Amino acid sequence: MTILVSLVQTVVMEGAAVTQQANGKDWVVTLILAIILPGIDRIYAGSIGLGIVKIFTGAGFGVWWLVDIIKLVTGSYKDGSGVPISK
Repeated sequence: MTILVSLVQTVVMEGAAVTQQANGKDWVVTLILAIILPGIDRIYAGSIGLGIVKIFTGAGFGVWWLVDIIKLVTGSYKDGSGVPISK
C-alpha cells in the first residue's frame, strides 16, 4: 500500500500543487484513493475499521463510495481523529 500511496503522491505532485492539512493527509491523494480504491481511502485517513468494512461491503454497495466522494469535494470528510481533510 505504501508503494501505491507514493506513486499517487508522485503523480499528483507533478500535475498540481499538493495541499496538506495539519493532520498530514493530502486531500488529492485521499480523493484519488476514494475514487479508484474505495476503502483504502478510509485506511489512509486513519479509519482502519471503516476502511475494512467499506472494502468488504463493496463500498456500501456503491452508496458509501458516492457519499465519500461528495464529502471530500464539499470539505466535510474527516480523518480518523475527526480532523477535516479539505483543500
